[in-house]
Formats: sequence, structure tokens, C-alpha cells
Amino acid sequence: EVGEDGVSLAPSTLGRVASYYYLSYTTVALFHAELHDVDEGPTALSDLLRVLCDASEYDELPVRHNEEVVNEQLADKLPWPVERSRFDSPHVKANLLLQAHFARAPLPMSDYVTDLKSVLDQALRILQAMVDIAADAGWLHTALGAMSLTQMVSQGRFLDVPPLSDLPGMSAAAEEALAARGLTHLAQLVRLDAQALKRALGGTLGTRQLSELSGLLATLPATELEAAPPPLAVEAGAGWAISL
Repeated sequence: EVGEDGVSLAPSTLGRVASYYYLSYTTVALFHAELHDVDEGPTALSDLLRVLCDASEYDELPVRHNEEVVNEQLADKLPWPVERSRFDSPHVKANLLLQAHFARAPLPMSDYVTDLKSVLDQALRILQAMVDIAADAGWLHTALGAMSLTQMVSQGRFLDVPPLSDLPGMSAAAEEALAARGLTHLAQLVRLDAQALKRALGGTLGTRQLSELSGLLATLPATELEAAPPPLAVEAGAGWAISL
């Protein structure tokens, strides 16, 4: 940015973000242009993932001979659509690799495991830049969506997966057995002893898996929170202390 004197120069916000996160100027320009459009409508995480994967930092992700065919086959197994005319694009491949990471889907070959590591190594700093750009521009929905996407990258899970599916050894059959007993939240499992947990799972997990699950649950704190409203009506603008 040129100063008021017409001579001095000052870095723009986008320039500072690019410098801080070691990003290409084309990436922050892309985010500035694309994220505004995303924020005007419902902020779908699939749209934010597309913008993330279009970053210039993924230009050199290798797409080897005949991998466009493998990418097409992988796309059919993943939930979010990609542009089907671009299976030979490194940006589409990055999108598919991240979706496979979220779904914990098996990758078709060892080269894809290496490629996923390369994508993940850069994803968090690019997403942090996305959050900063959206927050600076006042795009609340986009900033929150980018934060959710950051959490998905860190945990390797889609945002809407059942909360119990992250527990060790937990399968679809085990989740169904727990749900049949009304057990759908982690706080409920924490309060079960080992025998009650074994009965609830109804033989869906092996002895070793049950032991590992029980050991994990035993390390988690069981906390309770009680709060009561103030005994008298509180006037607008007045302060009041609440005891927890």
C-alpha cells in the first residue's frame, strides 16, 4: 500500500498474512476473492475445502501416469463431489486425499500415503491464513467454517460423524448396540463400570478391545455442573454473580 505522501510503502493485510505463513501471493489473493463469495451464502465445508485445495502450495503435488483413473475411482467412494473433468489436477487430488483422511478411508497405494502426508504438512498453516483473512474481512461464517475444517484436518474426521466413533475399537455394530440402550454420548459411557459396558456392547467387541476401551474411559473425568438463576429479577444493565 502506498502511503499518503505518495512515496512510502506499507504492507497490506494480505501481504502480512502471506509473509507470516510463508504462502504464495497468489494463494492469499485467491482466498480474498473466493472466500467473499462463499460467505455470501450458506458456508458449506465442501466449498471451503475446494478453496483450500486450490491454493498454489498444491500446484506441485504429483499426479502420476494413470492416476487420474485412480482419482476417479477414489472420488466415487467419498461423500463430497469434485470437478469430474479435472481428475488429472493436483488440486483435485489434494481434495480427494483430505476427504479420505476425514473418512479414514483406505488409500489405493503407498504413493498416496506419501502424498497425503505432504498435503497435511501444509494444510494447517494454509487454513490458519484462511481464518485470518476471513476474520480481517469480517466474514464470520467463513472464519468459523475454516476453524471447523482445521479441526477436521487435526482429528482426521468429518465434522458430523457420531461422537462415539472415535473411541478405540468402536464399530458400527457396537454403536448400534449402545444406541439400543440409549447410550449415545461419551458422558454416559464414562459413568459405566466395566461389567455394565460389557453388557451394553453385547459381544460386539473382543476382550482386548473391551479392555482397551474400559481403560480409556477410566482415565476420563466425570464432571457435573449445576447452575441456578438469580433469586430476584435482574434489571437490564445490572450485574449479578452466578454461583456454579
